[in-house]
Amino acid sequence: MENLLKEGLKLVDISPELSIDKQPFIWVGENYDNISRKEEYFAVQKAKALGAVGVYFRRFPNNRSSVPQIYIYDYTQKKFDDVAREQINKTVWSSNTVPLCYIFTQTDIKIINTTKPFDKKVENVTPFDNVLSNLSQAAEAKQQLKERYSAKLLAYGTFWDLPSHKTSFNAQDIVSEKLIIQLRKSREKFLHEIGLSKELANHLLILSILVKYLEERTGLDGAKVFPESFFHQYDGATNFCETVENGKIIALFDYLNSEDKFNGKIFELSQEEKNELNSQNNLSALVNFLKGDNEDGQYVLWRLYSFNHLPVELISRIYEEFIPNQKKSDGVVYTPAHLAAFLTDVAMPVSDYAKVNRCAVLDPACGSGVFLVLAFKRIIEWWIINNMENDNTDSEITPIILKELLKQNIFGTDINKTATQLTNFSLMLAVCDHLSPTVIWNELKFEDLSQNNVLHQDFFTFVNNTNKKFDVIIGNPPFVRKKDLNTLIKTLNNKPKENIPQKQLAFLFLDQAINLLKDTDSGLCLLLPVVTLVYSDEKNELAFRKHLFANNHVMQIIDFTPLKESLFKNANVAVAAICLTKQITATIPTLHIVVRSYQISEGRIYFELDTYDFHPVDKETLLNNPYVWKANLMGGGRLPMIIEHFSPKRTLGAYLEEKEKYHGWYFREGYFIGNKKQVAEHITNKPTILAKYFTEEGIDFAKIQNIVETETLFEAPRIPEIFDGTRLLIKENLGKNTIPIALISEYRTFKNDIIAIRPSITELADIHYLHDTIKKNNDIYRLLIACKSSKLFIHKATVCLKKDIEYLPYPENAEELELSNSETIIQNDVLNYMIDWINRGLNSIIHKKTTPEELQAFGEVFCIALNSVYQEGDKCFRQGAILRTTNFILNSFVYTNEEQHWDITDVKDDKLEATLQQLLQNDNIANLLINRRLIFYSNDNTIYLLKPQAIRFWLKSIALRDVDEVFADLIEKGY
Repeated sequence: MENLLKEGLKLVDISPELSIDKQPFIWVGENYDNISRKEEYFAVQKAKALGAVGVYFRRFPNNRSSVPQIYIYDYTQKKFDDVAREQINKTVWSSNTVPLCYIFTQTDIKIINTTKPFDKKVENVTPFDNVLSNLSQAAEAKQQLKERYSAKLLAYGTFWDLPSHKTSFNAQDIVSEKLIIQLRKSREKFLHEIGLSKELANHLLILSILVKYLEERTGLDGAKVFPESFFHQYDGATNFCETVENGKIIALFDYLNSEDKFNGKIFELSQEEKNELNSQNNLSALVNFLKGDNEDGQYVLWRLYSFNHLPVELISRIYEEFIPNQKKSDGVVYTPAHLAAFLTDVAMPVSDYAKVNRCAVLDPACGSGVFLVLAFKRIIEWWIINNMENDNTDSEITPIILKELLKQNIFGTDINKTATQLTNFSLMLAVCDHLSPTVIWNELKFEDLSQNNVLHQDFFTFVNNTNKKFDVIIGNPPFVRKKDLNTLIKTLNNKPKENIPQKQLAFLFLDQAINLLKDTDSGLCLLLPVVTLVYSDEKNELAFRKHLFANNHVMQIIDFTPLKESLFKNANVAVAAICLTKQITATIPTLHIVVRSYQISEGRIYFELDTYDFHPVDKETLLNNPYVWKANLMGGGRLPMIIEHFSPKRTLGAYLEEKEKYHGWYFREGYFIGNKKQVAEHITNKPTILAKYFTEEGIDFAKIQNIVETETLFEAPRIPEIFDGTRLLIKENLGKNTIPIALISEYRTFKNDIIAIRPSITELADIHYLHDTIKKNNDIYRLLIACKSSKLFIHKATVCLKKDIEYLPYPENAEELELSNSETIIQNDVLNYMIDWINRGLNSIIHKKTTPEELQAFGEVFCIALNSVYQEGDKCFRQGAILRTTNFILNSFVYTNEEQHWDITDVKDDKLEATLQQLLQNDNIANLLINRRLIFYSNDNTIYLLKPQAIRFWLKSIALRDVDEVFADLIEKGY
């Protein structure tokens, strides 16, 4: 390795002399035996195919795959120009592999943001280009380089938190998103101009994408799939577009479909399609589409991409655009490639490579096949690893082996015929992806998978008719409520043991899919509506959930609720992935993982998890506590115990039910217009309260003075008594600071987003007492609503339900509503930080850097909690010195009887930063890299906490969670 490149790497905190296990950097020529993380081997091979000389990773524990972050390119000994820059940007962006490329030349370090496409008309392709104009320039510039572009920032995950980087990585520029946007635009123009039926036009586009992929496919030796003179036979054409222009598209497809070539019906045109094509002499619209016409000065579609390097799963995502008659009302929301890859990694980790010989995979609603493509790619990786582990390095994967792996292991069903055809296309592309162009042309025959593997069949018909069992069932079934679901259930051989909640089709998929698991070691991973799965406390949902959890081992619930607005494009839906086996165990807890990072939707490549996102749920709680899930969403830790503490108390609903039954009170929501059937003279033309004028400050009577209800018919007009007399009104809203309530006496109607509590005339004092109790206990009530409502933060940001108000505790002894100091800390952090985080995501204050005052408050809580157990006279834990580095805070707590005068020392020390990195990557504590927290104990009675600087890691409630772990550690060590 040349010295100039080595010196340049050091400037971005990559140490060329360190081994693989010491830092997450691998040269592309590294020996396979030295690479312990098998997924990194495949990432390095991909980097090699893209011309890189090295790869920098972010590593994770617990079988989660490493994620490549940076490709290193070496131009220290050769010329680097705009052509080379364009080629790197185009191929790496198309490959969707890394967000950054670091290019080292003789004088420069050029950093390219490869989440953005290349544009020739922009002089500097990204704000990162040419960040260091000379490798030997001033120390100040080098320091700035480290602060903004150190590779360690990517290892820690803090690179994305820098303000300059947040705005530079945009979801619209990710190749998968850009591709779909450009495809829709070009396709609409094509369909308008082509003059063919929509069905044939779409079929031509589907086939053309496959041909275009094959035409661009280039091996490391420079060979292509189509021989150099192949297209000459079509009236002297030199490429696919000229073949179309020469009117030879039918002849081309006939040859590619023949037994002499690919076979398998992939390129088959029906006689009706051929007749229609023959009647249309001008296919210039198709040619323009394939060439990528120049529109508004922007390069579009094919010119923008390197299809030679486009991942197969993204091509599968393209094909989803061609599935007809699919609407959101059908419950069909297709899975983003990054989410499918994440779940495939969970269900089929690289480390499970020994399962290659027994891994039949089923997607029960396969769409265009993105899950099946990723599963097939993983099985191929397993085969390669097994070969290398057994020293069969000379045994190359062949078309025969690939097709055997495919036919033995990959299965799917879909009710839409086009979807299954496109899955077949996608899987054949996945076969091609692992073969050299020469082998594709000379040896490959495509398979018709429609008979045994990818079936155009309703999943429930398939369940009734198949005897096959599966090792992995993975997918995203349709989310739709079917009114006739019971009719469908009657046709099933194995009927559900519990009613399907909400008649939600996705849960019937879940119920029936479990029956297809092969044995107790087989696993299922399905995306489901999260409200019905875990948050709802309705009777049917609870019964279904209890049966599900009692009769299976639910390993994980991966909860994507915080990403509901950005996870799926054009669909605001809260989902979770359930991962289970048929094995029944009472000892292993279920892990509720809350995925809070929004970076994946803002240009990030992967999901990010912190230690505080993991919540173990024991079997007893799993079966009997319906609110633990929402409490975990709001922060977890001790919070579920607080919620559980108030559960036995008399509720406001129970109190009001007794008052209604025996004392003449009324407790009702306002009127509901809905399906207009009933006349209500006590509402029509009567003064009304608009909810928007009922705020946390009360009712603004000045603004509603002349407002009346003009509707004449109502679905639920309610009784007149709730609109008159002294009564307490409660708006079904959490409010930013208080629950909106008001005592009024004048006649006013209101809709069903407001609740009225009207007492008997003899018990007016009781309604005033209730009003004062709600005011006094506003914070604890808001906390309980936030942690129990199945609607709040999931369907709506601030709106709750009437039953959420009913569930509030209203004990006879008001002192029972008081919280301890630690409970108050948790309450305040939920109300002041967690709610804001869920509602505002990356814009939340919780991502800002921690102030000295906040660190002091953290330390006080941490010490008080520890000293409640360990203080002996004057000897106790005290806040010690705090070191603050570029990315981390190292906080110390000393067990001593001497006063500690602590302060914060800012350290800009590369060696210290490197030491902290080594600690985080130590094999014994490897899981703390993903947790982004390190707790360790020194021999001088000092506890050290190492965490990032963001406020979310230094909240007072987090101090309590850290203390709980310290307690567990110390008890285990005998203290």
